[in-house]
Amino acid sequence: MTVGESLVNSALRFHRAGDYRMAEQFYTQILNETPAPAVHTNLGIVKRALGDFEGAIACYRRAIELDATCFEAHNNLGNLLWKQGRLAEALGSLKLAASLNPTAVMSRCTLGLIQTELGELDAAIDEFQTALRIAPEFAETHNGLGRALQLRGEFAQACVAYRRAIQLKPEFAAAHVSLGNALTALHRFDEACSHYRQALRINPAERTARDNLLMAMQYDPEFDVDELFVAHCELTQPMQCAAPTALLHDNDPAPLRRLRIGYVSPDFRKHSVAFFMKPILAKYDPSAVETFCYAQVAQPDETTQQLQNLAGHWRSTVGMSDAAVVELIRRDQIDILIDLAGHTAGNRLGVFSQKPAPIQVSYLGYGNTTGLSSVDYWLTDAVADPPGESRRHTETLIRLQRGIACYAPPTAAPDVAPPPMLRNGFLTFGSFNKRVKINPAVIRLWSRVLESLPTSRLVLKDRAYASPEMREITLAEFLRCGVEVDRIDLIPRAESLRDHLELYSRIDVALDPFPYGGSTTTCEALWMGVPVLTLRGNCYVSRMTSSLLTQIGLTGCIAETPDDFVRRAIAWDGQADCLAELRRELRTVCADSPLCDATGYTQELEAVYRTMWQTWCAQSSSLRIHECAIGDR
Repeated sequence: MTVGESLVNSALRFHRAGDYRMAEQFYTQILNETPAPAVHTNLGIVKRALGDFEGAIACYRRAIELDATCFEAHNNLGNLLWKQGRLAEALGSLKLAASLNPTAVMSRCTLGLIQTELGELDAAIDEFQTALRIAPEFAETHNGLGRALQLRGEFAQACVAYRRAIQLKPEFAAAHVSLGNALTALHRFDEACSHYRQALRINPAERTARDNLLMAMQYDPEFDVDELFVAHCELTQPMQCAAPTALLHDNDPAPLRRLRIGYVSPDFRKHSVAFFMKPILAKYDPSAVETFCYAQVAQPDETTQQLQNLAGHWRSTVGMSDAAVVELIRRDQIDILIDLAGHTAGNRLGVFSQKPAPIQVSYLGYGNTTGLSSVDYWLTDAVADPPGESRRHTETLIRLQRGIACYAPPTAAPDVAPPPMLRNGFLTFGSFNKRVKINPAVIRLWSRVLESLPTSRLVLKDRAYASPEMREITLAEFLRCGVEVDRIDLIPRAESLRDHLELYSRIDVALDPFPYGGSTTTCEALWMGVPVLTLRGNCYVSRMTSSLLTQIGLTGCIAETPDDFVRRAIAWDGQADCLAELRRELRTVCADSPLCDATGYTQELEAVYRTMWQTWCAQSSSLRIHECAIGDR
């Protein structure tokens, strides 16, 4: 055996044994003598296992330079770039891999998943179908095909694909989650929750199943708030138990020093959370607060850049493990860490479970408790969470005087238009909320309104209505409630934010869904001069619009019962002049209210953070004194 062969054998032995440091040393030694593509590829695999992603990418690229036909290098590079959120680059690499090895099913499947993420749904479906012709029994491909079909609005076929994946692989947790997602979109909440729970039985660490189960429960008009609280606590317990022992914090406990505030979110992009965060980041007092944004944003956009310009410090966490993000936050010496996602997609609750900052807060992006004992506070207000209610949070509630959110009106907003009732002679209701919020109970109540006013119409807008299947389902539900389909207008999308806002010129009164109401949609309607009628519920998500209406003094649009909702809705009939006057005044009312007072709102936030910090400092000081006393004894 030659020296070279001995080195290769040693490298492979350590690699297979999982001793990646030793394998790295031997592969590097081999490459110093012979620049072989296969060795560069193996070294890339080892570097990826060690967390050196850029080093791994460099190895794969070097292997390709030496041999452009190296399938493994192209494939591994594409997969790693995909995991890092570099979708366009990953797509190119995997296309080359597929061309080099057309029968490589996993490569084609991953290629389809990336195309799905990029919105190239037709190409993705073609890729999955090609893969299925090669290997029809591959469950992962059926699951990927279902996802692309669902995003294209073909829910029935998507469910068929998901069920086939489960049939082929009953313990396929991700397929159960996928099927649950499709069933949630179809308002089949009990079935959806059953599949989410099955995914958790298969894999208790399946975070997407946990998060989507909790979201589905909140969309369900039959959900029980106390059961939901118990579910949050039970479902997050494994994550809390799996977290390392609580970290000690050595932050300087000076009560009045400049605070380091960290915000963690996957939604620092064109998203509701970003719209509400922008005015806050813009108005902080830099002498009192230093801001850090931890962005789990795989595809940055113009909004991402705007927020990055406003933040004191910007950290991308894409592709980073929870442990790596925890270490990053600790290095930044964050005093107060704020979660803006809760159990929504892309969250980093696994980071919060490890308590990287001495004070942790949940705010804005999720309408319920995190269920984590490691999160100290929940920011809300007295309308969304009235004092005296039964405890439904693991966090301590802090009620902001200025409401649950601060709205920054879009600069692209068109002028307010007169109410369409002036020209039409009849009342037009509307809702631009997500289709998943427009459940059968909502449709029944809104149908009562329409039945009471036979000439009235309803305008609904959401991208889901681009799907012929979803349009048919929606119209059929109204028809079953006695409302003719020609009284319902379904709008799938608008080309721009300005076009979206201009559509408010088509409605007189906006209707808020339940139990999961609007927030951004409510603010947009009000800014466009459209009053929003809401049914006050029994928890935060069903009281968001009530809170926003209270901020601007429009409490007359808050109904307490379904009958009250119908009464208040039909009371607008024949009130064209009243609607016109309100429409002319509403934008000014919003602009002059706490809802749009970014300076005042941010000052209150700063004061709340300061109080949190001083409380921690006092507790920290007491603990140190206690430790000294024990030591003296």
